[in-house]
Amino acid sequence: MKVSLEASGLKRYFPDENIFSAYDIQKWKPEPDLFLHAARSCYTDSKNCLVVEDTIHGIMAAKEAKMHVVGVNVRHQIQEVRDLNVMCFENLVEVKDYLHSIL
Repeated sequence: MKVSLEASGLKRYFPDENIFSAYDIQKWKPEPDLFLHAARSCYTDSKNCLVVEDTIHGIMAAKEAKMHVVGVNVRHQIQEVRDLNVMCFENLVEVKDYLHSIL
């Protein structure tokens, strides 16, 4: 995760203590537990979170957690993702550009 964030220029937005893995809590997508754990750890409500996901199971977990979610590099599942009304991007650089345009 850190390598991808660094390569896309997004790493500066994510201190190491705010990067979470399912291995941390032994709960796996599509269960929403990891996303809910991350929100609690950052002392924020799930409605205030944005999840950037590259799998349909992660997107489903984020939606179950009541979080905003965008898909990235989901070409192989694009129709399923679109059926869930999720905005899709080709790569993390596009996500970064999008976030800069709305903030």
